[in-house]
Amino acid sequence: MKNTLIIMLIVFFWVPSIKAQTKEDTLYSPEKHYTIQLTHLAKGKTKILTEGNNIKVLDKSGRKVKGRITSIEEDYFVICNDTFSLDTVDYIRKPLLGTRIVGCALFGSGVGITGLGTVFIIEGLSNATMAGVILVVMGIPLAGVGLLATAVGGVFLLIGKKYNIDKKYAISIVSEE
Repeated sequence: MKNTLIIMLIVFFWVPSIKAQTKEDTLYSPEKHYTIQLTHLAKGKTKILTEGNNIKVLDKSGRKVKGRITSIEEDYFVICNDTFSLDTVDYIRKPLLGTRIVGCALFGSGVGITGLGTVFIIEGLSNATMAGVILVVMGIPLAGVGLLATAVGGVFLLIGKKYNIDKKYAISIVSEE
């Protein structure tokens, strides 16, 4: 048991340090790195998107692409092998951490509560006693609340911050040096 714990701690701390070293090596390479900068037109606040960010893009022709930014160049960026130039982007939607946490918590607890309510209903229907009737009466609203929590959690997982280009935000690609 003690050896297993030591091995788990070594792996837990050693693997992230290797990843950090490789990230530093690529950070100081001589080639230029680009980021997407979204600037609010009225407030002047900026939001930076880098390679690896998970976003959803709608261009002006109506094409929707959801995925991670795989490459950013001087005048375009790539998501899942789809290339977008800056002047064709209509809006960008980026998921927020808070909505992801709340959505996962609601979705997971909703599935659990639905399962518990279903178990109550099945057990209640299998008993032909008063206890069975009580279990069915308790299980039906419990399953309903669970389904509602699951649906709300799914909605929270889908929403995020919407950046309307040309209406509220200006988009540009800047180089990191």
